[in-house]
Amino acid sequence: MIVVTGSEGLIGRSLINHLINTDRDVIGIDILKNSSNKRINYFSMNLAKPDLNRIKLIEILNNNKITGWVNTHYPTSKDWDKSPVSFSSLSNVLCSHLGSYIYITQLVCENSISPISIINLGSIYGSISYDFNMYNDTNISQPVPYPAIKSGIIHASKMFAVKYANLKHRINCISPGGVYNNHSEVFLKNYSKNTPFNRMANVEELFSGFDYFLDSKSSYTTGQNLIIDGGYSLK
Repeated sequence: MIVVTGSEGLIGRSLINHLINTDRDVIGIDILKNSSNKRINYFSMNLAKPDLNRIKLIEILNNNKITGWVNTHYPTSKDWDKSPVSFSSLSNVLCSHLGSYIYITQLVCENSISPISIINLGSIYGSISYDFNMYNDTNISQPVPYPAIKSGIIHASKMFAVKYANLKHRINCISPGGVYNNHSEVFLKNYSKNTPFNRMANVEELFSGFDYFLDSKSSYTTGQNLIIDGGYSLK
């Protein structure tokens, strides 16, 4: 059984369909009351405040044979994408987004009854900076906290990989580049010209990375950050 948080988002929703189509059982967790996918076991939770759902999360671990846990949820806060960001918005989003990844990773490792493969969703912006010019003439924001959040997730995952190796848990990250999601022609052109493959990723192109980390064949792989960006970060 594999748990996917953020199960109603672009990556989470698509990944779940892939997992189901490859004969794996899935539990989805998201803030929405109901899931759009009737083929999964679904739990409605606000993971921006995971401590309030601690008992539910532990029950999921105890009542199911969980072999993989994938965090793709994406908590935000009011005006977090404004610049300059207010201290209040900054504090809220760092706690809800980065904090929830740290809290959930720790909770799963401490309470899983058997070794588990955890995958946390990073980003290329956890390793490189924005190209602000790329966003000119678009309505896409560049949230100030986002690189701090994603770099924090990547490095916290490395720390947990060492901390929980004695329990045979594996913690890795996948850091996508830009994934196409009905972007404007202006942004698509700006992004593509900065990428060796001259295009954005299709969400399906991330699946092989998740498959690798979830498979027992990667049993000696932990603490890694797999960048899937078509070479964007090499520029």
